[in-house]
Amino acid sequence: MISGWKIDFGGFEMCKTKHVIVFLSVLVIPTVLFAFGTENFGDRPIEVSRDWPDGMKKMLDGPGLVYSRWVNGGEYFCYKGDVSAFNEALKKFADINTPRHLLIIDSNCGQAVSFHGKVINFDWRLDFCGGISRQALLWMGATEADLIPELAYCLCREKSNLDKLIVPENVEILILDSDRSDFLDYRLKQASKWRTAENKWLEFVDHFPEKLGYVEFQSQLASKYLPGYQLYLLEINTALSKLFAVSVDGNIFDLKGNQFSRVSSNAPFKNESFSNFIAEQQIKVDDINTAVEVVKFIEDIAFASERWKYMRRNSREFKIFKTWVFSKSGTVDDENWQWFAEKQANGWLVSRKYVSPRVSIMMPPKWNLVCDDQRRVVEIVHY
Repeated sequence: MISGWKIDFGGFEMCKTKHVIVFLSVLVIPTVLFAFGTENFGDRPIEVSRDWPDGMKKMLDGPGLVYSRWVNGGEYFCYKGDVSAFNEALKKFADINTPRHLLIIDSNCGQAVSFHGKVINFDWRLDFCGGISRQALLWMGATEADLIPELAYCLCREKSNLDKLIVPENVEILILDSDRSDFLDYRLKQASKWRTAENKWLEFVDHFPEKLGYVEFQSQLASKYLPGYQLYLLEINTALSKLFAVSVDGNIFDLKGNQFSRVSSNAPFKNESFSNFIAEQQIKVDDINTAVEVVKFIEDIAFASERWKYMRRNSREFKIFKTWVFSKSGTVDDENWQWFAEKQANGWLVSRKYVSPRVSIMMPPKWNLVCDDQRRVVEIVHY
C-alpha cells in the first residue's frame, strides 16, 4: 500500500490522495519489467529508504534540491548551488557508509527531464540503486561494492569551478570526458596540491577582522614566472590593499607590490621586499623580448592592487581577478603601446611609448632590471 505519492504506472497517473494497492509478481526469469515511479520538484523533505546506507540521508537533506525521481527503487536527486555548496555536499558524501565513494566529473550532464518532458537544470546529482532494481542487479551477478551511491558533478554549468573542488581522500574520481580527461585530471591534482596553501591563506586572512575583502589574482605571466605560488589581493581598508604570494606549502609573503618609494627627487623608486622576492625566483633575462616580457610581468603584479580596487568599486563582488579578462594581453593593450628595451652594463632599461590617438593618460614608468653576472634579475627599480 502506497500513500502520499504521485504514482506513474505504465504511463497512467494515479492521484496521491488515494491509497493504492500494488501487487507485484516476481518471475524467476523475467522477460518484461513494467516500471512504476515517482518524481518530486523543488526542495522538500526526503523520506528515508530502508536500502540507504548510513549517512546518505544527511547528505540529501542539504540545501539546493530541485528535482528527485524514484523508479523501481533506482533513485536520483538533483541539486543546484555554487562550488562551495557542492564541497559541503561532497564532504557528507564521503561520510556515507559504503565500501567505495565515486565522484563522476561529467561535461555532458546538467539537465534532467521529468516524466512529462519538463527540463530541470542542476549542478550535481546523486544516484543510488535500490529496491527491485538493486535486487535484479544482484541476481545478475553485481556485488554490493558495485551498487554504491554515485555523485556526478556537472562541468557544463556556469557555476562549476574544478580548481576549487575539495575532494576527500576516500573518494574515487571518474572523468567522463575522453577529449579532456588528461587536462581535467591535471586540474584536479593541481587543486588538491594547493589545498594546504589555501587553508593557510584563510587562517591568515582571519587576522584581519576589519578587512573589506580579498581575491585570488591570476595572470598568464605570473603563472609563467611564479609557478610555485598563488597570488592574493587583500583589501585592508578603503585606502590600503596588499598583494601576497602563497607557496604550495603555505608560506605567505607580503610583496608590498605597489609600495615603491624613493629617498630623494633624483633617486629611483625602490621596493626592497618586492625586489628580494623577485630575485629569489632567479629569473634570467637573455634578450630584448625577455626583458620586455619580464617588465610586463612586474607591472602585472606591482600595479594589481590599484587595478583591483578600481574594478571592485565599479563591479559586483568576484573571487578571482584575471588580468586576461581585464585587457587583451593581460597587462596593457599592446596595440596602444610600443615597447623598448636597452641593454645596460648592469642589466636592462625597459620603457614603453603610447602610439594610439591622443588621450589623457599617466606617463608609464621606466624600469631598470638589475642583473648579476649570470643575467638573473637581482633588483628592480623604476623612474
